[in-house]
Amino acid sequence: MEANLGERATIEEFKNGLKGAILDALALRPDEPTSLNELAELAIKIDNRQHEHHLNVARNSKENSNRGDRERNCNGRREEGKPWEAVERPQNSA
Repeated sequence: MEANLGERATIEEFKNGLKGAILDALALRPDEPTSLNELAELAIKIDNRQHEHHLNVARNSKENSNRGDRERNCNGRREEGKPWEAVERPQNSA
């Protein structure tokens, strides 16, 4: 079912308000939604998936960052095989 002129204009207005990443994902699809409702549902699915992906990337980045912090000694140097708590601090000879 093809959208009428008024609905096509509404669809274009809706697209103008979408994030670029969502427009990019829509452009890669072989079929284009034929109604505003179809477009809205698809845009929401794409946005939810992208948001979930960004959360996973942030979570993994934070976990990797925390792991790196635990593996570094007080001077910022990493010591293989020793947790940061076990690294001996150099004594001042003064």
